[in-house]
Amino acid sequence: MELCANFIASVTNDFAIKFLFCNEQGELKKLGLQH
Repeated sequence: MELCANFIASVTNDFAIKFLFCNEQGELKKLGLQH
């Protein structure tokens, strides 16, 4: 979960929104990389 928060500060606003979902779920499933 901390990794997601760290990414948000690194990535852009557009990406931050996508990574923000990761913080809620705790997985990169929302990113669409897995499913």
